[in-house]
Amino acid sequence: MFNFLRKEPKSQPKYFPNISLYQQEISELLKHHPTPLFLIDQSIVNERFQSLKKFSIAYSFKTNYALAESSLVDRQSIIAEVVSEKEYLLAKKLRYKTIIYNGPYKSDTSLITAINDPHTFIHIDNLSQLKTFHHLDHSHHKKYGLRFNPQSTPSRFGFTDIEILDIASRFPPTQINALHIHLGSDIDQPDIYCDAVAKTNELITRLQHLNVQLDYVDFGGGFPSHGLPPFSKKNWHPQPIEKYLSKISQLETSKIILEPGRFLIDDATIFVTQVIDTKNTANRFQILCNASIDMLPLTNYRLQIVKAYHPDFSEYEFSENESIVYGATCQESDKLHQGFVARCQPGDYLIFFCTGAYNQSLGSNFIFTKPSTLVI
Repeated sequence: MFNFLRKEPKSQPKYFPNISLYQQEISELLKHHPTPLFLIDQSIVNERFQSLKKFSIAYSFKTNYALAESSLVDRQSIIAEVVSEKEYLLAKKLRYKTIIYNGPYKSDTSLITAINDPHTFIHIDNLSQLKTFHHLDHSHHKKYGLRFNPQSTPSRFGFTDIEILDIASRFPPTQINALHIHLGSDIDQPDIYCDAVAKTNELITRLQHLNVQLDYVDFGGGFPSHGLPPFSKKNWHPQPIEKYLSKISQLETSKIILEPGRFLIDDATIFVTQVIDTKNTANRFQILCNASIDMLPLTNYRLQIVKAYHPDFSEYEFSENESIVYGATCQESDKLHQGFVARCQPGDYLIFFCTGAYNQSLGSNFIFTKPSTLVI
C-alpha cells in the first residue's frame, strides 16, 4: 500500500494552513486541549465558500460533522445535505433553514417528516423509495427530485435516463421538480463534468416534453482537494475550481445547487499529534505518536502529507529519512504514515495536512476517544 518512491512536497502547498502564522495560537490551544486534535483554518473555509458564491451551496454533513455544527456555516443561507435519518434530525436540531434529503435509504418516520416540511427537498434514489414516498404522501402535493446517473458505467445509485423518463410517464410528472447528480469523489478531470452536463441537458429537454418542469439541478460534488493522489489514481491533475464550475455552468436550468463537502473542508483541516517515542532500526526511523489510524482512516485511501515540528511549532527542515509513523494502539498494523519525515524527538509534534474530509466522521472510539475538532 505504501510507496517510498512517492515523496511529500518539500515546500508546503499554498492550499493548506500556514503553521508559522498560527504557532502561538496552537500552543495556547494545546494548554487546554491536548493532542491528538483536528484544527480547522476558518480563513480557508471562508475563501472556499466565497469561490462558490454564484451557486447555491448544500454542505454535505457526512464529510465532516464538526463543520456542520460550527459557526463557520451560515445555516440560513447554506443548505444542509443529509443522507440518513440521523443526519436529517441533526440538521433540524441545528436549525438549518433548508435541507436536502438524499440517500438510498430513508426511514418511513423521517420521510413523513420531510414530506410535511416545506423547507426539505427530497431526492429519490430508487424505485422502492419512490413507491414508499407516494404511499406516504397522501395529499400528493410534495414535489421531489430524482437521482440521475449520467455516466455510461452502471451505478448502484439513482436512475438511468430511460428509467427517469419511464417514471415521468407512470407517476404524476408535475411532482418531479429536480434532478440530483453525484459523479463520485476526487474527480480531477473537467471533461467528466462536461459529459455529464451534456447528458443532463438532453434529459431535461426530453422531460419537458412530458410536462416535467425542473426548479433546479443538484449537481453534487466530487471536486478534489489538494492532498496526495488516492491510491486508486494512476494519474492525478487537480484543476482550479473554476475549471469545474465553468463546465457545470452550462446546465440548462434556472438554479444549480452544488454539494462541495471535500472541497470546503479537506484542505482547511490539519491533524496534530505528539511524538512520544522514536527508534532507529536498520532500515528506517520509527516514530510513535499518541494518535491511531482509527482517527485517520483515510490513511488507507491515500498517502498522507506529514511534517515534523518542534515544541514551539517551528518546522523541522525536510530530511530524506525513511520513516514509519506508528499509532499508539496495541496493533502492529497501526501505521499512520510511511514515507519521509524529519528526524524528530519525543515531545515534538507531527502535523498531518489535508485531513478534513471523512476522517472525523469515519473515525472510531477504538481504544482511544475520538479527537476533538477546534477552529483556528
